Amino acid sequence: ERNTIDTVVTLLKRVAYVVLPVSILWIKYFPQLGRKSAEWGGSMSNCGITVGKNSLGCISSIFALVFVCHLLRVLRTEKSSSRRNELLLITVLLLMVGYCLWKAHSATTWLSLIAAALVMVFISFRTLNLRRIGTYAVTAAVILVIAQFTFDIYGKIVAVSGHGATLEGRNRLWQALLAYHQNDVFGTGFESFWL
Repeated sequence: ERNTIDTVVTLLKRVAYVVLPVSILWIKYFPQLGRKSAEWGGSMSNCGITVGKNSLGCISSIFALVFVCHLLRVLRTEKSSSRRNELLLITVLLLMVGYCLWKAHSATTWLSLIAAALVMVFISFRTLNLRRIGTYAVTAAVILVIAQFTFDIYGKIVAVSGHGATLEGRNRLWQALLAYHQNDVFGTGFESFWL
């Protein structure tokens, strides 16, 4: 294709026309299709048209990143009825993506998506000198390190995401698992707990 970016956006929009509405319908009205029990613990989670909540979150975040990028490109075009229609379509698709992400309860996906979207918005500024992108990255890293030592940004983000700041029960689990005898050549057996 001559215009690769538009081709990829068009392809992903057409896939999203199916994946997002079907996932929403399955989660909301057909829970026997759109929900499944977790492999480790039996609690129910929303998966939509995918195989699990993390897959739904991952696919939704890919859609979100492409649509945010496309939104930033469309906002730079001249005002017209086609631009207005495209902005409306992107808004509806982003709302569906947001619903799927909300139902997936995938905090890691949310945090990754927010960070990536902020970077995309930052580099879309017209006043930004793209030749100095390395300087901006180093400056951002230094600011994040200072903010971490000053305000414990990591702890606050983890608390907002609903996860624990520690490895919770994983330390005890690893101590118990590493105590088992294992063969250095053959491992611990087919489909053992290490898999």
